[in-house]
Amino acid sequence: MWWQSLINGFLHKFYLLINFVLGLISSLFGSHFRNGSSPAASSSRTNNNPFRTLLQNRTFRLDNGTNIRINSLIAEGGFAFVYAASCVDSSRKFACKVMNVHSDEQRCSIEKEILIHTTYGKLSENILSLVDSTFIDFNDSSLTLCLLLLPYVPNGTLRCHIDTRLNDSNIVTPWRERELLEMFRGVCEGVNVLHNGGEKPVTHRDIKPENILINSRGEPILMDFGGVEFGEIRLKSRADALKLVDNASSNSTMSYRAPELFEMVRNAASEVKGLTAASYRPSERQARGGGAVKSADQTNKKTISISQQSE
Repeated sequence: MWWQSLINGFLHKFYLLINFVLGLISSLFGSHFRNGSSPAASSSRTNNNPFRTLLQNRTFRLDNGTNIRINSLIAEGGFAFVYAASCVDSSRKFACKVMNVHSDEQRCSIEKEILIHTTYGKLSENILSLVDSTFIDFNDSSLTLCLLLLPYVPNGTLRCHIDTRLNDSNIVTPWRERELLEMFRGVCEGVNVLHNGGEKPVTHRDIKPENILINSRGEPILMDFGGVEFGEIRLKSRADALKLVDNASSNSTMSYRAPELFEMVRNAASEVKGLTAASYRPSERQARGGGAVKSADQTNKKTISISQQSE
């Protein structure tokens, strides 16, 4: 019926509007309460640490024989908690990502994440590798947690570096233009391996500063592969298209999402919006107040010229 199509169209546009508003709020205010930048962050972490009694100060043996001790909580996201961990047999430090496996779908997503870390992490230094992992049942199997043991990168994420430069008046030296381009190239090299390093292209779907670690040499490392997708999706019906939009809203951040995801088409090219948006973020301070990159217009022109040359 025509009126059913009209209602469905209205509901779909309303759904996109709500996602846009939520994404905008997250982009504007989320960084002020991330990674301990809020005065209440420390106490909030303690209160929002549901696995504290199960994990902290306990020793676990992972699937490949690594014995680790879980220490304090260092970060948290929408679907995971990250703890500092140490090897029992040495003094080596790690980051341990902990996820609650609450469904078969969640377990499938985690297994894909493990596959990306173990397979593609060996192919590129710009993709975070995996040291070890395991699934653990607690409370007579009523609770299952997955532990991913990852290299510890003390320099934090690109978002941390951006926020520091934006908010710390003592840092007067912006990134040099060459540094920004080298960082962008490193992210592109990691994405290229995801797209072309296996039998099927892998789409990250959530490239943003929060998902890019910076190592001691200033090189970027892609992480957080919980929302990856293998291959390309072929839409055969409107139901497939609506499912695709819903899936994209769950696995990508609004302000970094490619326009074609709203138009119900997705392929490896949809990474371009996230790449360009993430690469522009480090020049925010320069664009606002001068520096190596003096204006947003100049940055955009250089980005365009780079794109034209690559074509």
